[in-house]
Amino acid sequence: MVVEKKSSMPLLTVLMPVYNAEKFLDESIGSILSQTYTDFEFLILDDGSTDNSLKIIKTYAKEDKRIKVLVNNKNQKTAKSRNILIQKTTTEFVAWMDADDISVPHWLQTQIDFLKQNPNIDVVSCHLQFFGGREFILKRVLLDYQIKSTFLFDCAFGTGGSMVKIKKIRANKLFFDEELESAEDYDYWVKGCSVLSFSAIDEVLYKYRVHYLQNSIVNKEEQKEIHLLIAQKQLLKYKIKSDADVLKIILSIYKTKFQQQKFQKTLELVYKIINIKNFYGYPSVDKKMILKQFYRGYRKAGFRGKWFFIKEFGFLNYLKVKTW
Repeated sequence: MVVEKKSSMPLLTVLMPVYNAEKFLDESIGSILSQTYTDFEFLILDDGSTDNSLKIIKTYAKEDKRIKVLVNNKNQKTAKSRNILIQKTTTEFVAWMDADDISVPHWLQTQIDFLKQNPNIDVVSCHLQFFGGREFILKRVLLDYQIKSTFLFDCAFGTGGSMVKIKKIRANKLFFDEELESAEDYDYWVKGCSVLSFSAIDEVLYKYRVHYLQNSIVNKEEQKEIHLLIAQKQLLKYKIKSDADVLKIILSIYKTKFQQQKFQKTLELVYKIINIKNFYGYPSVDKKMILKQFYRGYRKAGFRGKWFFIKEFGFLNYLKVKTW
């Protein structure tokens, strides 16, 4: 293992907001401290935890001087905590680590090397390995054009596992919406689409834990509704009005029954979106990504939804989209 020589001022800060995560901190903090890239500051914010989280964090901080501890005396929620961490950062790069997840040992090295070698990219993520309640690998799309097209309907980036060049974040005053308690990461990255360039590394570098305490499960229904509003707001930028019930068919976060009339209306929306011009500096959206998203939504309606997709877009596109 090659150990980075420490400089007086590190280039990278790892940011971790924590709230009542005592069960997971040994693994999450340990995975950062065992990274092959070692020259970083590790900023951990305890957001008013009522368990032993702060005690555990302080124990690690005594053993490793790279750890700096911040404390919210009362719980401020995730968005506010992330904004505090951004404001406290002084390094060129930041990496987001969630308190219940685990990073692969070469995560930091791989991503910081990528950002150094690609000056045109501002944010990079990777494939995720889900573990805990569900076991599977979530593969990210890799290119800026694909990622921004996916953002029209889906959160193509999680915050955990991403690394960011902080300069444009500061210059454009990009902060998380503190009014949101769910889907704040989706909203944040969408706001960044006009000023940031995205990419993802074709490798699993981050392990995402699924458990009953996480916000996406506790606030599942609220998150769906906020997700829907974010998608509608994006389409309005291109003067596309979308009925909530019709858009729900497309969003794969909803399970819906097949209704011929509503599904027919989705086609009008499909073609409007496919024909979007001047999409964040690109001539149009990535039609492949859009078609994939429609398929994911239609299959939630079961066999009849899949059959409708085949009827309208052809059997060849159906076979393709299943493998994309």
